[in-house]
Amino acid sequence: MKEKLLFKTNILICLILFSGILLTSLINYMSNSAQKKYDLENIATLVSESIYYQVESYVTEPLHVSLTMANDSLLKNFLAEEQLYLNDEDYIKQLQEFLTIYKDKYDYDAVFLASVATSRYYSYNGVDRVMEESDSRDKWYFDFLENGKEHELNIDNDKVQGADNAVCVFINCRVTDDDNNTIAVMGIGVMEQNLENLINYYEQLYNVQIKFLSSSGATQLSTITNEDLLYSILTTEAMQDHPENQTIADTFISVKYIPILDWYIVVSSDITAGDEVYTTQVLISLSMGAIVIFIILFIISNIVLRTNQRNMDLLTRHHIEYRELLYKATKTLYVNILEIDITNNCADGIETKRYFEELGISSTTPYDRALEIIAQEQIKPEFVEDYLLKFTTNNVVESYHKGVYELEDEIMMKGEGDNYNWMLIKARIFYWQSDNTIRMVIYHQNITAEKLREEQMLSISQKDLATGLFNKVYSTEHISNVLQASKANQKHALLIIDIDLFKHVNDAYGHPVGDIVIQEFAKRITSHFNQPCICGRIGGDEFIVLLLDIEYNIALERNFQALVDSLAQDVIIKEVVCPVSSSIGVSMYPDTGLDFCTLYKNADKALYKSKENGRNQYTIYTD
Repeated sequence: MKEKLLFKTNILICLILFSGILLTSLINYMSNSAQKKYDLENIATLVSESIYYQVESYVTEPLHVSLTMANDSLLKNFLAEEQLYLNDEDYIKQLQEFLTIYKDKYDYDAVFLASVATSRYYSYNGVDRVMEESDSRDKWYFDFLENGKEHELNIDNDKVQGADNAVCVFINCRVTDDDNNTIAVMGIGVMEQNLENLINYYEQLYNVQIKFLSSSGATQLSTITNEDLLYSILTTEAMQDHPENQTIADTFISVKYIPILDWYIVVSSDITAGDEVYTTQVLISLSMGAIVIFIILFIISNIVLRTNQRNMDLLTRHHIEYRELLYKATKTLYVNILEIDITNNCADGIETKRYFEELGISSTTPYDRALEIIAQEQIKPEFVEDYLLKFTTNNVVESYHKGVYELEDEIMMKGEGDNYNWMLIKARIFYWQSDNTIRMVIYHQNITAEKLREEQMLSISQKDLATGLFNKVYSTEHISNVLQASKANQKHALLIIDIDLFKHVNDAYGHPVGDIVIQEFAKRITSHFNQPCICGRIGGDEFIVLLLDIEYNIALERNFQALVDSLAQDVIIKEVVCPVSSSIGVSMYPDTGLDFCTLYKNADKALYKSKENGRNQYTIYTD
């Protein structure tokens, strides 16, 4: 039982500790995840801000230079004369030198001018080509002429001869005349590699993806490979007006608008990144916690078990000593104290097993069987049935469930020799939680002396002290009970006997003699009948007799007359001769009455008939 309790306690402690570790790990996991998400969002925002300022710085100078070149009045005048010098090498060389000066001064990768009048594409190498709408290389040019913007950025391959088709970021500016008519497109190209290096730096440093979008949603530069995510970014309403930071499909998006370029910087950060690390950390924490809990419980269990064992040994010794002392002490009050395990139907305790063995019953005998043997060999037969019915295991269990925890019975058990002693059997039923059993403690107390005193007291309360016959109260009660229990075919006779002229006896000889006369009458009455009868004194000189199971015939009347004759004999007290006689009235059951009152009344009438007829006679009542 204690091992089960210890096991349950360990399980409870394990659950509490493991729940605490689990809860702590989950809280840390959630806290770290929230902090990580917060950090990633901040990082994405800071990256977009940093790139914004660096790109703005990176593009501002080329843009300003391009705008300066586009607004150069000498250039505009020079272009106004372009058609006059289409084949003039000096003209082309001057324009080429103009472009080269800016290229070398600012170390640009490309500087060009596209003439609207002649569609010529001038570079620092001279005339590169004549642009045509049908040529895909020149689509950007015609689109720019149509959109009406003052300037724009365009990422494209540098198709100038000798440029190796390198990808450049072109800053294109519109050149207009005094009438605001476009006369040329001036552009500066810087290698896209610079932007890519910038992007790669931030991506590797902060584990993000970066994308540049034009205001129309066209991708200018991107490392975001998730096309669905790109579509979500491109179609979001935020991009159409003032873009905001947002979360799409576990990805945090930071959007920053670059007015000078009319571009958007889109920085994406996977907010689930690193979850595997946190999950692994939680699992490691739980595993380590489980191991620590197991070690702690193992140590605690060993300590508890050893301590319990020592305490148990100590308690067992104390318990045995206590039971021995209790047994010796209670021996003065009880003959035996028996302990019974009702649930397992067996004896429990050293004294109980010893008692069984003293009676020749094995200590391993089932309790119900031992009860039968005790009933058959030790208990007076008339008490056996009630004893077995009351103390069997089934009745004990049923009594316990009904809330009856005490049983009691008075029986006669064998004592020394063939004598029987009165025994008070007391049983206390209780539930033993240690092993979940119903148990019973039985006390055997010898009450023979008390029973004898009770019988004596009962006899005294029932008897007339002067004659030893039943007194009036008990005679009346006893005869009434017998009549009530009689069957219809039984016949009885009720006699009322009165001493004739008893007052004269007291007056003539004194009360002591009168008392002796009454005692002599009682002896003569009780000795006269040789059949079952009830005799009692119901008055000073009046007696009552119930003859049981008679046959009404001449012999009965002779018996009545013989009683009259016996009572008419003189009472001799020392030298005093006291003449006496009696008058008797008789009523017959069931002929002249079925109950005591009726029979007594009719017998009393017959008695007075005897007195009226001269006394010293009997009279049988007739209707």
